[in-house]
Amino acid sequence: MKLQDIAIAIVWIYFLAGAVYQGIAIGHVHNPPGAVTPFASIESWLFVLPFFFILSSVGVFLINRKTSAYTGFAKRLRPTTLMMSFCLILGVVGLASTYANEQSSYSYLGSAFFLTCGLGLLLAHFLSFRFPPRLY
Repeated sequence: MKLQDIAIAIVWIYFLAGAVYQGIAIGHVHNPPGAVTPFASIESWLFVLPFFFILSSVGVFLINRKTSAYTGFAKRLRPTTLMMSFCLILGVVGLASTYANEQSSYSYLGSAFFLTCGLGLLLAHFLSFRFPPRLY
């Protein structure tokens, strides 16, 4: 096994373990006693989440078409797949942890944001199979 393979494995483990940890921690977030914060309106959720879904799917797909020159290390690291996995894990674990613990609307919004970006990157990844160059 090469040193490069070990470095890639360490980066993947670090990011995915961090996503699980942050997803669990987001469910325990709560406001300090006596603090009153405004609730994010549903209208803002209906704008923000589709916007970031489109940005993460179409944006990443189109940027990849312009800059398709990957180095060997970056191709083997698979940064798009890594970020997609990070966002999906953080979103799913964050939603589950928020549901099981504090049920804060901001925690739901944060988890939904990461889940939306992860799903957008997943769509971009599937689009790259159909329309090369392929995302890694």
